Amino acid sequence: MGRLKVVLCGEGGVGKTALARAAAGKAGGAGMTVGADFHAMELGGERVIVWDVGGEERFRFFAPIALRGASGVLYVFDLTRPATLDALEGWVGIARRELGDGHPAVLVGNKVDLGRRVDREAAEGFAEREGMLGYVETSAKEGINVVVPFSVLVDGIRGRRRLLS
Repeated sequence: MGRLKVVLCGEGGVGKTALARAAAGKAGGAGMTVGADFHAMELGGERVIVWDVGGEERFRFFAPIALRGASGVLYVFDLTRPATLDALEGWVGIARRELGDGHPAVLVGNKVDLGRRVDREAAEGFAEREGMLGYVETSAKEGINVVVPFSVLVDGIRGRRRLLS
């Protein structure tokens, strides 16, 4: 069994911690992440260590440290807050500086249970322009598709799957 380091990036309040906790089968809610948090899960014969980076501006200095040596990135935004998708350009830039162009990544639109203010086409277009493996909509609260983005990323890292082509 291999070991992969996956980093969750995105603005504060988009549900990164809740998503990681739900995917790892942990109960309970999530509060603000101070600096970073860690979660572990097994997917497709791989041990996945998830680094959950605090999204508030005051914790942004930690992102390059967390990204060093990462196997891939999940970029998470809130489907009810379009500005959180726009802000991902900055996160992608940080990751590119640490991991280079073409690093394995998946775009995640969270909080699908609350409706949407971001069109699916806009999110898919962003993922495609940035060369991501795919786009997945989730609800950490309702447990909808919570493992899917991690599985797509792990498969993409191993060269087995790509949602966008």
